[in-house]
Amino acid sequence: MHVIYFPWMHPEGAPHAAGMGVSFLDPGLGGSRQAECLWVPEDLPLDRRQASRYVQEALSFGEQFQDYKDLEYVRAAGLNDFFSGTSSSLSDELERRLREHSGERDNPEEERKRRGQMVLLLHWMWEDKLLEVQSGERKYREVMSELRENLGMEESENSDGYGSRDLSGGLAGQDPSRWSGLMPWFLLFLPADGILYIEDEAIQEELRENGMEPVPWSQLSGYEELGRFVRERGVNCEPSVCEGWRLALKDRPDPEMPWLNREYALLLRKG
Repeated sequence: MHVIYFPWMHPEGAPHAAGMGVSFLDPGLGGSRQAECLWVPEDLPLDRRQASRYVQEALSFGEQFQDYKDLEYVRAAGLNDFFSGTSSSLSDELERRLREHSGERDNPEEERKRRGQMVLLLHWMWEDKLLEVQSGERKYREVMSELRENLGMEESENSDGYGSRDLSGGLAGQDPSRWSGLMPWFLLFLPADGILYIEDEAIQEELRENGMEPVPWSQLSGYEELGRFVRERGVNCEPSVCEGWRLALKDRPDPEMPWLNREYALLLRKG
C-alpha cells in the first residue's frame, strides 16, 4: 500500500505528513533530500538526467523571478501564468518537447505518460519556488524580529509587512485549476495500491461539490491495511472511493483521459 500526499510533492511542504509515513510523489528528479519519504513511479518515460535537463530549461523562462519577493506573482497566478509574458507558453513548450520525441508519438500511452511527467516536473519546480519564498520570508521575519528586540521595539503581528502567511494555500486557494489540473497526472502514475492523502479543506470541499462522498469505515471493504495505517497513527481521517474524472473536477468522463474512468481511493484528514 502506498499512501501518497496530494498535492504537495516536496516533503518540506507538509513535514507533519512526512513524519507519519505518508509518501510524496517524485516525478523523476530523485536526490537525497528526505529520500525515504519519496515514491518514484516505475514507468516514468524520462530518466533522471532527462528530467533534470527539462526542469533546468523550463527554469530559464523564470529568470525574472530571481528575487524571492518578485515571486509574489507566482503565488497569485496559476501554473500557466507563470510562463506568460515569455517567448513560449507552457502548452507550447510541452508540445515542442513532445515533438522532439516524434518517433514515439505512435504510442498514445507513452505520449500521455511523457506529458504527465512534464506537468509534474513543472509543478515540482513551482513548489520549489514557493518553498524558496517561504524560506526567504522566514529569514526576513527572523532578522526583523531580532532587530526590533535589539532596539527595544514591541513585536506586532504584521510589523514586518508579511505577517504569518501560510504558503501551502498556494496549491489550492480559490483557483481550483492549480490542483485540479495536476490531479489527472497524479492518478495516471498512481500504483494499483495507491491512496491519495488529502489534508487541504478547500480541496476536500470542492471534491464534495463535484460528487465525492466519504465512506464510513464500517462500509469500506478491502482496505484493512489502510484502516491499520490510520489507527496506528491516531489520526482523524475518513476514506472515500471516487471516479477519477470527479476528482479532477470534470463534469463527465473525458475520452482523452480514459484512466480517469476508474475509481480511486482517498484518505481525507479531518480537523
